[in-house]
Amino acid sequence: MPLPNTENSLAQDLSDLGPRSGMTVMVHSSLGKVGWTVGGPVTIVRALLEVLGVGFNRCTSLHYAESLVPYRRITIHRYPMIAEGQRKWVENEDMANDDGVHFPVVGEEFIATRSVCCGRVGEANSMFFSTRKLVDFAESYFVRELK
Repeated sequence: MPLPNTENSLAQDLSDLGPRSGMTVMVHSSLGKVGWTVGGPVTIVRALLEVLGVGFNRCTSLHYAESLVPYRRITIHRYPMIAEGQRKWVENEDMANDDGVHFPVVGEEFIATRSVCCGRVGEANSMFFSTRKLVDFAESYFVRELK
């Protein structure tokens, strides 16, 4: 049975991936994948765990990158609303779900640029990368692929 994770052990794992003072770090973690941790989620947050257990297929930054291009995919949401005492159907545009079509491909191609450092934090496979680089890379992908 593995030893429990501590703030120090998780911080060391994260340090080994490469974040340095002054960098901006986006944290998106899957707590269950980290393993037993003394102090639970508070310890994980303190150790600045980043991007755990979530693939590029669910990366919010890719939605943002797609929103920057002229041919982004949209969907129409329809829902009932009470306005002026009447029930009316309202429509609004929103970002469409990727459903695994482009986001995993963007992730694979981004990893191939060697801009991602992969390693383990606790028991979780983890990736460390610049969100700005990912968004820039994904934006050019979407400009090319969404015509």
